[in-house]
Amino acid sequence: FPMLKENVAFLISKLEKDMDGIYHMKPSLSPEYDEDLHKDANYGLMSLRWALETLLSMNKELNFNDSQRSTWQETLDHLVEYPTDEHGLRVNADQGFDKCHRHYSHLLAIYPYHILSPNQGAKEKDLIVRSVDRWQDIKGDDKAGYTYTGGCAMYATLGEGNKALKILDKLKNKLHSNTMYSEGGGPVIETPLSAVESINYMLIQSWDDTIRIFPAVPTRWKNISFRNFRTQGAFLVSASWNGSLIGDVTITSERGKTCSLLNPWKGVKAKIKDDRGLPVKAIKTGEVYS
Repeated sequence: FPMLKENVAFLISKLEKDMDGIYHMKPSLSPEYDEDLHKDANYGLMSLRWALETLLSMNKELNFNDSQRSTWQETLDHLVEYPTDEHGLRVNADQGFDKCHRHYSHLLAIYPYHILSPNQGAKEKDLIVRSVDRWQDIKGDDKAGYTYTGGCAMYATLGEGNKALKILDKLKNKLHSNTMYSEGGGPVIETPLSAVESINYMLIQSWDDTIRIFPAVPTRWKNISFRNFRTQGAFLVSASWNGSLIGDVTITSERGKTCSLLNPWKGVKAKIKDDRGLPVKAIKTGEVYS
């Protein structure tokens, strides 16, 4: 919490307010895209929005009653919208995503922040699809490890398991036999670890305070199981997948928080029991059990 406060203080210092009371990000860089400074870089705007929402959420949940909460809320309420065009999210107010680039700095709201998500509505989902497709489809030779791991995670977020795996497959011939990765320098581990996270995203996702079990399984994968994968809220989740049949779902709460689970068996009423076999009372909202 104190670390995030310092980050937000820095980012707020880079804002300027227009005549309509809207906060804009001062000219800044989007990593590696070019060396020129541009106003309203999505990289900065998305990071600030996520940080503000997270601070306010933590402040409320943990009853910190922080003296800066009104400043955070006022900034969040008046922060400029992300720059977009017909291709989706732009790099900044001046630049569309018009040249091939390996990183997804302008797409952080989609992943890993999830402050722009497909369950927010058709408009938001369309923006995500156009933005990710543009990033993946644009021609050029600047695609590399994170292009494939990030693309996989984003398509998995959209529930597109086959598309996610197709993108991740492109990473295979770039890995060493020991699973390390090189990109113009010595072997590194962050890209392979990102690939592991992307594989996990096809098996389980935890964002927007909701657990999603097997949200994007590719048709190539027939028998899968995972055990004690950790999610938001300090839950440990295990489950199995056998020819699209989901079973062995167990959730262990380590901190006693409310657990929200998107029904893995869509349209079928789920029965929830504790470890003694006794029914657990749950509130059902749409397809989400809490």
